[in-house]
Amino acid sequence: MNVINKVIEEIKDSECITEMCKQKPHLILRTQCGVGKYMFTNFSYRNDRLVLEFKLIKDSNYEDSDKIFYNIGEKCYLTANQYLYAYEYQASA
Repeated sequence: MNVINKVIEEIKDSECITEMCKQKPHLILRTQCGVGKYMFTNFSYRNDRLVLEFKLIKDSNYEDSDKIFYNIGEKCYLTANQYLYAYEYQASA
C-alpha cells in the first residue's frame, strides 16, 4: 500500500472512530497495575502508526487509579484495532 492510500485509509478510520469516541468517550481498561477509567483525548502518531490517546481519570470507583498513575502514567495509547476490541468487549459485557 502506498503512502497516500495509507493516509486516506487512516483518515477514514479516524473519522469513524472519532464518532465512536464522541458517543462513548470513556473506556475501562485492565492494566498490569489494576483497572482504570480512561477518557479519549486525541489522535496521535507513535512509531509511524495512528493511535488513539486516552487519559487516566481519577475516579473513586476505580481504586487502582493512583497505582496506575504512579507506575504507568496518565496516558494510554491504543491502535485502532485495540480500541475496537476493547469497545466491542465493553459493549457485549
